[in-house]
Amino acid sequence: MFKLTQTSSVHDYYVQFTTLANKVHGITSDALLDCFIGSLNPDLRRDVIAQAPTTLIHSVSLAKLYKDKYKSIVEPFNLGYIHKSHPTHTPQSLKTTNLPPL
Repeated sequence: MFKLTQTSSVHDYYVQFTTLANKVHGITSDALLDCFIGSLNPDLRRDVIAQAPTTLIHSVSLAKLYKDKYKSIVEPFNLGYIHKSHPTHTPQSLKTTNLPPL
């Protein structure tokens, strides 16, 4: 369990973590919380720690919230010149013409 790290979604990591945590006995809830947060990817870990969650569920919720935040920041840059509502729309500046180059 202590070697587990987040390599996919927060949800998948949480499922893996709780599966392992349910097999371990004698670990305090604080130790489980520290282990979960410590194994998040570095960007999420920094933001979750800043909020000082006191429960595992709270830390999972924060991690999902920040993951969605990062996802919404990255998506607009992937759109390029194509508008989402018109995937086949090509801007005028990208259309080919028969005019000589400038």
